[in-house]
Amino acid sequence: MFRQESANPKVSVCIPSYNHARFLPQTIESVLEQTYRNIEIVIVDDGSSDGSLQIAEAYAAKNPSKIKVYTHPGHCNRGISATMNLAFEKSTGEYWSQLGSDDAFYPDKTERQVAFLQSRPDIALVYSHVHIIDEHGHRLSGAVGADISGEPDPVERLIQGNAITDTTVMARREHIERIGPHDEGLIYSDWEFWIRFLAVYKPGFLDVPLVQYRTHSYNTSIGVGRTVSLKRAVD
Repeated sequence: MFRQESANPKVSVCIPSYNHARFLPQTIESVLEQTYRNIEIVIVDDGSSDGSLQIAEAYAAKNPSKIKVYTHPGHCNRGISATMNLAFEKSTGEYWSQLGSDDAFYPDKTERQVAFLQSRPDIALVYSHVHIIDEHGHRLSGAVGADISGEPDPVERLIQGNAITDTTVMARREHIERIGPHDEGLIYSDWEFWIRFLAVYKPGFLDVPLVQYRTHSYNTSIGVGRTVSLKRAVD
């Protein structure tokens, strides 16, 4: 049985932030400029040392009803998985989404996905393609992403490789609560989380790029080498 949804559900956009002061304003602005308006922005700073926290706090001061900023105790650095967990814990929206502190939503991302989930109560999450951009905002390739929503066994397909880009997802809060938090001992905890999620719930896909995913020298998965990347994947 699916619970009745509100006509204008609140959407939580959680931003785990770490040393992306150069890109963070564009990230926050891309959420503030969404065509869908019932949004809260939850930013958790993971011990940044480049002024990212101050940037986030300045935006919160200008938008106190829309933006909340948190840090780990002592402003320590605990990693992406713990930061995502804290952001979700502090969020309240009926629908949940996440945005990297160096990435950006297209203006209609939230509106499209809310409409999709409201029209498909059997779907627990919806994700999409992304455009890859460089540190200057220039697009590097065509749309990237794989639709596994029609696979006979999406979990089997997902185990072979992570086909879901976190920043494109919108999911129902009640289902995330049932699946549980990210494993904070894993670097690629998002991959393991989606495997657990799709083992229980059905995904949906929008065949359109809704997010700009930025690549640069500070990406967690860029430049780590094949051996390190393989170890993270096996974990």
